[in-house]
Amino acid sequence: MLAAGCAVFTRFLPFPEVPRVREKLEYLAKHGDDFDVIFIGSSQVNWQVMPSIFDRVAGEQGVPVRSFNAGVWAMMSPEDGNFLDEVLRRPHRRLRWIILELMPLASRNYTSLEGTRRAIYWHDWTRMRLLTNRFVSECAEAARGPKPFLGATGDCFQSLGDWLGNWSLFLNKSVNLGHGAILLGRELGRPVPGEEGSQKKRVLRDGNDFPKGGPALSGLSRFNYEQQFANYLATEQRFDAGDSASWAAVQGKLDRLAQENITPIMMIPATVALKRYLPREAEEQSLKVLDFSDPRKYPEFYMADHRLDWVHLNYAGSELFTEAMAQRFVEMIKADGTVPKQSTGR
Repeated sequence: MLAAGCAVFTRFLPFPEVPRVREKLEYLAKHGDDFDVIFIGSSQVNWQVMPSIFDRVAGEQGVPVRSFNAGVWAMMSPEDGNFLDEVLRRPHRRLRWIILELMPLASRNYTSLEGTRRAIYWHDWTRMRLLTNRFVSECAEAARGPKPFLGATGDCFQSLGDWLGNWSLFLNKSVNLGHGAILLGRELGRPVPGEEGSQKKRVLRDGNDFPKGGPALSGLSRFNYEQQFANYLATEQRFDAGDSASWAAVQGKLDRLAQENITPIMMIPATVALKRYLPREAEEQSLKVLDFSDPRKYPEFYMADHRLDWVHLNYAGSELFTEAMAQRFVEMIKADGTVPKQSTGR
């Protein structure tokens, strides 16, 4: 009863003080009706997608749009599903497309987010159901796998620990620990306490956070990257179909967008990861996917001169990446016959 009462009470509270997440949502609360396209994802969206370039290239190709970068560093699934729900609670009368980074379900936060409000805020019933499905599927997979009994049991206990940790965060959110003190402090005019790793910055008019740095890789970093890239290039199968829980998380986002009559476009960024998530269901449902994971098709994204590290592009690489994304987007829109009319509200 207490948890249920807290959950109901939570619905009437303002969005919690979550650095970067709150800032972008507050901007959309004021300006959400101005955008046709919104990007959602991790730092590979947050730092690498430049709406000003995207809008210019799309407009030059006859597709006038205005876009907003709602990416947040270290955002994974299922946090992105909760964040999407929050975006759609803000004004979005013009919104026609959301470009989502395609990610598998993750059972734990990044270590740098442990103990922060960022690690807690997205733990709702919908996300907990997905994480429970992941726990069950991981234990079932361990039992069917080749490991001996003790090894399989150890894997299952690891999954159990992650699951219980998420339930602890869910209960923390449900009882709003610390939230009342923050609200009172705000009413009294006191500054809201920051958090380690908050990456607090001013939100630009299009939401883009420019990349960390921009120089080309050099020295040992360049050598290590080229070794990783060589291994990636030699990989015959670069995709991982994921599990049922990961697809359920994707399907939940697709269903939510269908309710709003918004077209989803999934995006696979250019990283040197040996396996990228691409579920079989995506092809079965003819899901629109912008796939930049092939270095033979997009060699410019994998040149060391355009990399910040093995995960991220530098500034020059991000410019090329945004241009290519806009061009692919235009191709999709024209193929669908859904080119928007010229906006007068820019």
